[in-house]
Amino acid sequence: MTMRALLTALLCSLAFAGCKKGPGWKSESYTNIDVKPQGGDVEIPQGLWARVVESQAPKHEKSKSEHATGPETGEAKSPTTAMEPLKVYLIERNKGVLKGQNIALSFVAGGGQLDLSEYTSNLKGSYSVAFEFMPEVEKGETRVFFLSNSVLRKMSGATIGSGCNTYFELTKSFGQAMKRDGFLVNTSDQRDVSALAGTYVFAQTIDDKIHMATLVIKDDSHRALQCRH
Repeated sequence: MTMRALLTALLCSLAFAGCKKGPGWKSESYTNIDVKPQGGDVEIPQGLWARVVESQAPKHEKSKSEHATGPETGEAKSPTTAMEPLKVYLIERNKGVLKGQNIALSFVAGGGQLDLSEYTSNLKGSYSVAFEFMPEVEKGETRVFFLSNSVLRKMSGATIGSGCNTYFELTKSFGQAMKRDGFLVNTSDQRDVSALAGTYVFAQTIDDKIHMATLVIKDDSHRALQCRH
């Protein structure tokens, strides 16, 4: 299953929240873990970075760019960015899949890496993943982009994974899933790895500054399922 297909299926099938107020994942109990900062920069393709910046450009700047002509136009200015912390929630749906616990992972400003092999067991079953980025900001929209790192593979006639270096925006699907119970994935045949492996880019503009975080999800115990190790 591709990431795009997964998101579509989730929007149609997630109904765990019922009559609860707010997202269902926020009412769960968690084991809290502070993730230590990790070295190394996250590589984002130029085309994806251009889409992120374009999605955050103020309307008046877009208008100027569209109508400006001649040498006075000049080169586009690099946007001002600020790195923000990120929180990721893993919610166990079948007993033992996450070793008998729900987990809340707090990442430092800028984000980090999440190795699924550190938190999942060898049992087959489902768990949900939810993300929290700048929850204190009530106005504005967080735009979310995904750079896949999962190898395409065939299983039971279906395509699993989104392919190497494929990227797309998932803001709408992401927003709706976070209002419910997050993204539901299953560990059978490592389908969770194929669905989630990749880089997530979160961005929101406040006062002409792009506030960002990136998260790399991987699984070091199943490297053959991933394009970049």
